[in-house]
Amino acid sequence: MATLGPITPSCVPLTTHDLLAIGQRFGIDYRFPEASDRSQPAPCVARGRVMDVEIDPTLRVTHSDLDVLHAYASTSRRAAPWFLSVILEGHIQVGLGHQSFQLQAGDAFSAHFNEQTGLEVFQPAPQRLRILNVSLLACKELPSFSSINPSPIDVAPPATPVLHTWQVPQFLIHSLEAALASNWPVETAPAMARSRAPVISSWVACRLP
Repeated sequence: MATLGPITPSCVPLTTHDLLAIGQRFGIDYRFPEASDRSQPAPCVARGRVMDVEIDPTLRVTHSDLDVLHAYASTSRRAAPWFLSVILEGHIQVGLGHQSFQLQAGDAFSAHFNEQTGLEVFQPAPQRLRILNVSLLACKELPSFSSINPSPIDVAPPATPVLHTWQVPQFLIHSLEAALASNWPVETAPAMARSRAPVISSWVACRLP
């Protein structure tokens, strides 16, 4: 059953303290290159919302819609068998090990990383940044969705960290935008996530290198 976790409510300011708290929850180190004096009150880094839906214990979808006011960077400290991200609006820099890419709206990436080699992301400012993330947690196969997807798909991660980028087909961008058009209100997000789960799982399986 899909469960909704509003990491932030609609259109609220996100301070450095807020992002550090989110980082503690999800194993992410946040850095703020423009915050020179940590003794001062926490500046507002972004404004917007982040919605998180657990479709299945092994599959999590997160949609963030932020006005980034000050640049910030993040490094993942927890292992992820597979992590996929679609940039719907804005631009970021993503890196893993010796790999580094500049990505913009319409681009996407998939990654496998661990505690020793974390995924690094830099979010420039000012910009509106909309991103859809799909996280496969500690598992080796996607969940089954009865008659729609009767057998699990083998998505065992590689032995070493990997980062793969590509351009998202326009028809898929339209499909994702349509799914997000409701802005993920609390009363409809779980049902929407359940209805889109087979599409998401099939897309995940097709885009893993």
